[in-house]
This record gives sequence, structure tokens and C-alpha cells, in this order.
Amino acid sequence: MLKERSLIWYAGACGLIIACLVSPLSFVRQYLIPIVWIWPLLAWSQIGNREHRYNTDKMVFSTPRPVMRQLPALWLASFALTVGAGSGAWMRLALTGEITALLGWMVGAIFTPTLALALGVWVGNKRAFEIIYPLWWYLGVVNQVPIFDYAGVTSEGLAIGMPVVYLGVTAGLLVLAVIGRWRQTGE
Repeated sequence: MLKERSLIWYAGACGLIIACLVSPLSFVRQYLIPIVWIWPLLAWSQIGNREHRYNTDKMVFSTPRPVMRQLPALWLASFALTVGAGSGAWMRLALTGEITALLGWMVGAIFTPTLALALGVWVGNKRAFEIIYPLWWYLGVVNQVPIFDYAGVTSEGLAIGMPVVYLGVTAGLLVLAVIGRWRQTGE
């Protein structure tokens, strides 16, 4: 996922981590967390469709139990990318005692790669995620519309339990990704 990223991307990610740790919490919440949630977009968009994109699907899917071995590894790598790229934000929330917001952030860290995986598996290209996710991000994280708040950035979204809703949505997306990959592999 990170092979195609430039040194500028890594420098930006490191800059965001440091900025989240040293900036005032209000600045982090209003400006930096939205950037953190869009920065890995191009890396996420490759999840679930690289095999098709590089025409290696027949080779990759011929391994024993590709759904139960490769899909969890792929999801875990994308989750690790999300947690790593956003480590400054979640550490800042943890250090300031914002436990509810931290839990909402973690739900977003689970939801985002799962959305990318499900769309990548079912659509077979990265464009669907690159269109849907920025819209969701713009409504939920930037404009803070509570129903689209997948990352726990709004107090209204946290109050009405949107993190719990997005945990359910994430579980459904994960089931869809597994079904889609079974369909692809014929397993």
C-alpha cells in the first residue's frame, strides 16, 4: 500500500503526527483531524482491488484459503496504516482524556479500511472509494453532520451513538467483503 507513496507523503504524515501532538486541542479537532482522515486516501483506495488492477488475481487466489488468510492480512495492514497515520490525533485525544472521542476515532479507524476493502472487492477498482469516501469525509468530518460522523468528531454524533451505528455498518461491510472475495476466488 505504501510502495507508491513519495517521500513528500511520508513527510506530510510525520508532520501531521507531530502537529497533532503539539498543537492546542481545539486546533487539532477543528483542522488537523480532518486532514488526518483524508491523508491516506490514495493508499486506502488500493485495498481489495490490487489483484485485479495488476492482473495477478489468478495467481494470488490460487493459494490455499485466500479468503481466510489474505483478506484478514490485507485488512489488518490497512488498519495499521490508519492507526499509524493518525497516531498523533488518537494519542492527543488519549493524553487529554477525551475517551469518548478516542473510541469514536477508533471506530473510524476500523470503518474506513473496511469501506475501502468492501468497495475494492465488489467494484474491482479504486475509483468508487475515491469518490464515495471523500463525500462521506466532507459531510461527516469537515461539515460535522452527525449522521455521517464515522470518526466521532461531533459531540452530537457521539451523543446519539453514531460510533455504535458505524460499528454495525463496519460489520456488514466486512461480511460483504468476505462474500465478494469468496465470489472472486470460487472458494
